Amino acid sequence: MKLINQNDYTRDESQGLKIIGKKNTVIHCHHYNSRLQRTIEGNTKINGKKIFTKCAAISFYELIENLKEEKNCTNDLQIITDLYSFIGFGTINLSFFDQNKINCGNSHFVEGWKCGSIKTEGPVCRLTEGYLEGAIKSVTGRNVSIKETKCMNQGHHQCEFEIENLEQPKYNFQLEKFKDFSFKQNSLSPEATSNIDKKAIVNAVMNMPIEGNNEGLIPAFNVYLAHMPQDFYNLVSIEFVNEMSKIGLAEIAQEMLIEDAENCALNTFGGIWDSEEWAGLIAPMIKEEKDTIFGLVAVANALGWGKINILEHTSFETLTLESSNGYEAHGYIEHSGHSVTPQCFMLQGITAGLMELVYEKGDLEDRSGKYQSEEITCLTKKDKSCLFTAKIK
Repeated sequence: MKLINQNDYTRDESQGLKIIGKKNTVIHCHHYNSRLQRTIEGNTKINGKKIFTKCAAISFYELIENLKEEKNCTNDLQIITDLYSFIGFGTINLSFFDQNKINCGNSHFVEGWKCGSIKTEGPVCRLTEGYLEGAIKSVTGRNVSIKETKCMNQGHHQCEFEIENLEQPKYNFQLEKFKDFSFKQNSLSPEATSNIDKKAIVNAVMNMPIEGNNEGLIPAFNVYLAHMPQDFYNLVSIEFVNEMSKIGLAEIAQEMLIEDAENCALNTFGGIWDSEEWAGLIAPMIKEEKDTIFGLVAVANALGWGKINILEHTSFETLTLESSNGYEAHGYIEHSGHSVTPQCFMLQGITAGLMELVYEKGDLEDRSGKYQSEEITCLTKKDKSCLFTAKIK
C-alpha cells in the first residue's frame, strides 16, 4: 500500500494553494525544471550544481520530516520511494540500499533535458542526488553524499547512484526563517470581465488526480508535470542570485530567471492550451480571443502558485496581473526578509510569456522576447500585492 496519496493534500482553491506535509507544493513541467537547472548549473562562474543539490536536500528533508510525523512512519524507507513517484520524479529502487547503491528507472529531469533545445551528454539528475541526501538523512539519520554514476541521459537503461557515508552532515538541514517573518495576505482588486468561469476551472484542475503513474511520471496537459515544495524554488532562486551578486552579476541572474519563466509560459501553457483537458473543460468557455488568456491564468491558480487575478488585458497589447500570495514573494520574505526591489522573477516571466503564446505566431522559441514584462509592486517591498505588466516591445 502506498504511503502517499491524494488524500494527503489539503487544497485551498480560494487561495491557489495545495499543501502536503505542511508545505505548499508548486506544479511546474519538465521544460521549466530542466531549463532552470541548465541556467544555474551552466554558469561557470559559480557552483550551480551544488546549489541545485543542496536546495533539494534541505527542502525534501523538511518535507519528509513533516510527513513522517503526520503518518507515524519514522524509519520506513518506503516513504522515500513513494513520495518520489507520487510527485512525478520517477521511480526509485532501494533493493541494493544496504550495499550503498540506488537505482532509478525513470526520471522527470532526464525527460526534460532530452526534449530541450540545449542538450548534454553528462548525468543530469542533480535534484535526485539532493532528494536522496535529504530523504536518507530524515528517514535513517545517516549523513550521506549521493553521486550519480550512470544516467539514462547518457544512454544507460537506468540511473545509478552511489552512497558515501559522512561523519558530519553535508548541509545545515534546519531551514532558517527570517526572525521578523510575517506574511499578511491582502485581498486582490476585482478581476477584469471575461467569459471564463475561473472558479470552475480552479476547482476542476486542483482536484484532478495529478500524481505519478506506474513509471513515477505525470504526463498531463501534453507535458510531464511534477510537484515541488515551494521552498526548493525559493531557495534555488535566492541562492543563485546571492552567489551571482558576489561577482557583480545579480541583475544578469535575475534576467536569466525571468527568461526561464517566459520559456515556461510558452511550453507549459502551450501544452495546456493544446491538450485534451483544455478541449474538454475550458475551450467551450472561449467566446472571444482574449478569453484564452483568462483561461490560462485560471489554470495557473490551480498550480500552487497562489491567487492571481487579471486586472487589465487588451488583446495583442497589454496584460496586467496581480498576485496576493505568490510563492516567490512568500519565500523571499520567509528566508531573507523584505527587499528594496521586486523578487518575483517567475511570475514576471510568465506575464510576458502568456502574451507571446497567445498573440505571436510561429515556433515557440521564435516568440520569446516579443513582449516586455515588469514587476511594478511587490510584497517583498511591503506593497499591498505583486503587480505585473506586459506590453509589446
